[in-house]
Amino acid sequence: MSATERGEASEALCTNLLASRLMVDAKVVGLFAPLSDEPALHRLATTLHRRGVQIGAPRVDWNAETMEMWRIESFEIDDERGLIDEGGLVPQATERLGRLEPDRLDAIIVPGVAFDTSGRRLGRGRGFYDRFLPRCKRAEQIGVCFEAQIVPEIPTEDHDAPVDAVVTEARVIRP
Repeated sequence: MSATERGEASEALCTNLLASRLMVDAKVVGLFAPLSDEPALHRLATTLHRRGVQIGAPRVDWNAETMEMWRIESFEIDDERGLIDEGGLVPQATERLGRLEPDRLDAIIVPGVAFDTSGRRLGRGRGFYDRFLPRCKRAEQIGVCFEAQIVPEIPTEDHDAPVDAVVTEARVIRP
């Protein structure tokens, strides 16, 4: 997808997500800082912030292979302090105002390289979300991707964590 196509698809995805009512009562939502090939979530973050929703963004510890959510006030991305990994620069949120415990999240938006219609996801291979999602016991777990990333089936292993719904620019999938 070109940058223009990604931008238009990201806007449509955010519209679908907000219209889906998956997060209608959410007061605390975990987002992610998108890589250049992932859906942009700035419109979603802005809308949620205007509604008074607390927003968290992930912070990873590459050595301990853990991920935590940190409350943020703005969705600016700090490319200079991002971490370099095999996949390139992983952006990190700039303002961290305290850790959000996973059981406080009402919803969490989850990236993926691919999803299937059963909510199974293919991540980038490090397992951060697979370890974090089971700790989000009450959160609506929502995968987001472009429609071209929906595949017939994703093979899984016991440690792989599925999501409750998948949202693309074209539809909302509830397994």
